[in-house]
Amino acid sequence: MNYVTDASYFQQLSNSGALRASPSAESNLLANQRLAYGNTYLLGQYLLPLQSGGVDTFQRLPEIGYSLPNIPLFNSPILLGAETNFVNFYREQGFAQNRIDVMPGLSTDILNFGHIVGFTPQVKVREVYYTRGVQNSESQHRETFWAGLEARSKVSRRFGTSEGNALLHTIEPSVIYEYVPPTAQEQISQIDQVDNLPKKNLMTYMVRNRLLEQDGSSGFNWLDLTLAQSYQVGAVQTQARDFTSGVIPPFGTVTQPLQPATTAVEGKKFSDLWLRAVIGNATPQFTKAQLEGAALGQGVGSILGQLPATNQYLTIDAFFDPYQSSVSQFNTDFRIQQSNYWYLQVGQRFTHDGNRVQRGDVWNPISFGQVYAPTPEIQYVTAGGAFRTPWGWTVGAKGYYDVKTGQSPEYDIVGLYQNPCKCWSLGLYYLQFPDRAQYNFMLSLTGIGWTENYGTAVLRSILSPLLIGERGLPWAVPGGPYGRSQSDLPQPDMGGYGR
Repeated sequence: MNYVTDASYFQQLSNSGALRASPSAESNLLANQRLAYGNTYLLGQYLLPLQSGGVDTFQRLPEIGYSLPNIPLFNSPILLGAETNFVNFYREQGFAQNRIDVMPGLSTDILNFGHIVGFTPQVKVREVYYTRGVQNSESQHRETFWAGLEARSKVSRRFGTSEGNALLHTIEPSVIYEYVPPTAQEQISQIDQVDNLPKKNLMTYMVRNRLLEQDGSSGFNWLDLTLAQSYQVGAVQTQARDFTSGVIPPFGTVTQPLQPATTAVEGKKFSDLWLRAVIGNATPQFTKAQLEGAALGQGVGSILGQLPATNQYLTIDAFFDPYQSSVSQFNTDFRIQQSNYWYLQVGQRFTHDGNRVQRGDVWNPISFGQVYAPTPEIQYVTAGGAFRTPWGWTVGAKGYYDVKTGQSPEYDIVGLYQNPCKCWSLGLYYLQFPDRAQYNFMLSLTGIGWTENYGTAVLRSILSPLLIGERGLPWAVPGGPYGRSQSDLPQPDMGGYGR
């Protein structure tokens, strides 16, 4: 639960740049029940308006849904899946409405042809019902479908080195064609991504190139390179959503648009070329002694509680504009980490002014058929790290530097004390801004609960690489309460060792 008494709280006493830009504070109540086939959930979500929103902001009170994972249909190669939910959109001022979203889907296992290429056909049918429209109280409905056909292949070859190690080189090309027919949505209140389903006639092709070296029981990732680009088979985009603060929407208000504000853009047939490269180990690399211990009868589980040796990696994420022959986005991160003792990380972010590529959509996370309205250039660098002390303290810091303004808008210093039995912990943080400073604390009593505030995200982002799987943390982690995860291996959203 997140609540502030003043909508300008973050502007006056913010604990991070991200929170100063937050449009709202979000509180959630979620209950989930697994079933024999699929699972059902109940969600209550309340948005407290900050930068944007007001008494006319829609709240999800409640949302009830059911999800069915792909299961064989009558023991055939055809797989059936479904997603359905009911949402009651409530707000203090203005009309309320209900929405029912039903989306069954069919797909198959990979259909292999000659052990060279595999095809995966997929289709999803979506029926959305609304109790009213954007301008009148008449009920609305929209039927559409998504059809996709993916072709994928993989070739690999193993080489030997002069040191006796093995090099494995794999190339995985793939291409997917997606089609969504045009549907009218002018009379629909567009509250989230379910309400915005533009037409899609797109082909996305991708190639993943990996080079791995195997040395006995350990390995090293020399290169994991992915290149992807989309091509508009149909008409190009002519309008893009404009998220600039204060823009008047065609329907609704600035605090709660019912139809988004748009701006004219010159769409292109070819999207920007996406590149992502990882050099170094992005997963834990256990030492030879740890693996030998497991082989001598201690079991694989014995090494899960142990931490890997030094890991280091470099990640590059970029977009290249083929029409301007220039880089539109370029982001890098480099980290070196020694077990759970210390780590150092530096990074930079650059985005050219102009249109922003939309990364994926509600149908496919890797497709680049849409762009956002133009925005100014962004360029800054970051540096951070953390280390453990012998006295139970874990200390870390992170700084930001804006290259365009030549100033440091923020630096953060955090610390966490854990008593020897991990029965309780105390977190402290100090944040320095150009015009003010902020400091606070948080406390955790293992087995009882923890105090969580808006500084928790700062403390967790800096220290979590050294605290994965530990008890008595002043924040919740996926997989278990009070910092006790179900597995001692790194969780994906935490970055993991060497990430």
